[in-house]
Amino acid sequence: MSIWILLIIVLAALAFLTHPSLNRKKTRRWQGQQFAHRGLHTPDRSVPENSAAAFRRAEAAGYGTELDVRLTADGQVVVFHDDTLDRLCDASGRVDDFTYRDLLSFSLCGTEERIPLFSDVLDILGRDTPVI
Repeated sequence: MSIWILLIIVLAALAFLTHPSLNRKKTRRWQGQQFAHRGLHTPDRSVPENSAAAFRRAEAAGYGTELDVRLTADGQVVVFHDDTLDRLCDASGRVDDFTYRDLLSFSLCGTEERIPLFSDVLDILGRDTPVI
C-alpha cells in the first residue's frame, strides 16, 4: 500500500511542477512581444531581409525576431530564408551547394550586406531578445 501512496505523491508533484500557472514569469516576459519577420528590413531592400543590418534594427527597436537558417556545403549555419540564392543575391544556386566563404562573395539585394552566420546574428540580438 505504501508504494501506491508514493506513486500518488510523485504524480501529484509532477502535475504541480508542470502546471502552466507556475511558468507565468516566463510567459509574461514574451506576452505581447512584437516580432520583426526576418529582421526589421525595408520595403525598398536597402536593408535586406535576414541581414545583420535588419537584425540590428529589430534589436534597437525592441522587437523579437523571426529568422530562417540553412546549412552551407561546409556545415556552417547561416541565416537565409530561401533554398536558393536567386531572389536576394547576385547569384543563383542552392545555398547548401556553396561554402560559407563562397557565400560571402554574394551581396544581399545589391547592398554591402552579406549572408550572416547564425552565431553572428545571435551576438547582434543578445540574450534577452526572443527569437523564432
